[in-house]
Parts: sequence; C-alpha cells; structure tokens
Amino acid sequence: MAGEFAIDISDISFSDIITNLPPELSAPIASLILILRIVGIVFIIYLIFLIINLVLNIRRSKRIKVIYNKINEMDEMLKRLLYKKESKKEDSNKDKINKKQDKINKKLKKKSK
Repeated sequence: MAGEFAIDISDISFSDIITNLPPELSAPIASLILILRIVGIVFIIYLIFLIINLVLNIRRSKRIKVIYNKINEMDEMLKRLLYKKESKKEDSNKDKINKKQDKINKKLKKKSK
C-alpha cells in the first residue's frame, strides 16, 4: 500500500506542472520565468562585454609596456649624451684654465728675468 502513493520525481517535468496549474497561479510564474530569461540574457551580454574589455585591457597594457621601455631607452640615451657633453665642456674648461695659467706663468717668468 505504501508503494502505491509514492511519486517518482523523474517522471514529472516542470512544464507539466505549469500546464496543470490553474491560470491564476501559472500567469505570475510565466512572467517570473520571462523575467529570469531576460536577466539571463542580460547577464550573458555582460559577460561577453567583460571578456571583450579584458582582451582590450591586455592589449592596452602590452602597448603601454612597449612605450614605457622605449621611453626608458631614450632616457638612457639622453643621459649618455648629456654626460658626454658635460665631460667635453669640462675638458674644454680645463683646457682654457690651463692656457690661462700657462700665460700667467709665462708672464711671471718674463718678469722674474
């Protein structure tokens, strides 16, 4: 007797339950299902948007990294050029100072003779 009242859940489908409900109960459930479908579609569109945004951000970060490396290389080159220019200036200034000192020394030698 107990086996006669047992319900096998695998034989019951969701659509059967909805179609067997009275219209007063099935209308809100149908609208709820419609809303859930719309939310699901919006969520899928949002996921697609996030994936596209992720790909674009990865590309952007790679480009920024390349530009950053190029700027660093240019900065190093400028530093080398400036150092060479400064060392040449110092050398030319030292030469000028040495020439002036040589002139002064010659004058002093002439006066001392």
